[in-house]
Amino acid sequence: MKARFYGGWIDEKRRAARKLFKLIVLFRNGVNFNEFEEEKMSELNEVKTTKETKNEMPILQLNRLSYAKINGKILEATNFKLEKYIAYASERMKTEITSGDVIEHGLKLLFDRDTGFKDWLKNN
Repeated sequence: MKARFYGGWIDEKRRAARKLFKLIVLFRNGVNFNEFEEEKMSELNEVKTTKETKNEMPILQLNRLSYAKINGKILEATNFKLEKYIAYASERMKTEITSGDVIEHGLKLLFDRDTGFKDWLKNN
């Protein structure tokens, strides 16, 4: 005889936890940051959907990301490494990677790891 707590609600939470864990593993393995954001948002939207809201909400879900175009100069040696990294990541991930993807992810890592910047950002 199965206990009642193994039913519906617990199973739904376990499925959500498994999906989140898979997304974290993908991110750590270098999945394209923009694709990760879109997948994460759609996964979170799935988790939030319950039986009650399924009838109230449209099936269509839009995840719009806004981008800013930037221009800048980098050293030729840095550009060479960037192009090599793009080739490496594209080959390993079996998807097209752009310089924008690498720059976006690199800046996110920089912002996340610079504690001085985080403190400064809180005050400004």
